[in-house]
Amino acid sequence: MPMLLKVSAGGLPINWIDWRRAVCLYMEHKVLWEAGAERILIRGGTNRESGKRSSIELSPIIAVNDQSRVWEQGGTLPLTRRRLYARDRGLCLYCGHKLGESAMTTDHVHPRSRGGEHNWLNVVTSCRHCNQVKGCRTPDEAGMQLLAVPYAPNIAELLALSGRHVLVDQMDYLEKFVSAALQ
Repeated sequence: MPMLLKVSAGGLPINWIDWRRAVCLYMEHKVLWEAGAERILIRGGTNRESGKRSSIELSPIIAVNDQSRVWEQGGTLPLTRRRLYARDRGLCLYCGHKLGESAMTTDHVHPRSRGGEHNWLNVVTSCRHCNQVKGCRTPDEAGMQLLAVPYAPNIAELLALSGRHVLVDQMDYLEKFVSAALQ
């Protein structure tokens, strides 16, 4: 079952929600507007008296009043291991090998022991081997090259990267918020 894209009243992407939460928002009359051509049909139980089965159609993108204010704070979310894995698409950014999330290590491009910060612009995913080879050196000092430049993704970019079954309507909507530098 695809996830629904929850957006603010102004249309800014906020989060993925499952169909159960979406149905609650519809029933509580909290959905302000909808977008997307592809409808998601949810079937319920059968009414004992009438014999009719209940159903509801959901839009893939729904707008609600959201108080998160994350877009007012620059549109980026705090750095977490899972978000870093999504940003770097599960690759070691030194050797390019595909990593499982549990096998991933976090590498500070400019080592923390030498004043490097723990933020989006200084952290990349790495396999254990490359992380150990690099050690407490910069990539240049270790003779290693990064395959991509670390960046701070906005919410829309993270949602696009982390969605498992993103519908075409949802991806088209999210692409409007992707940084021009990434297109």
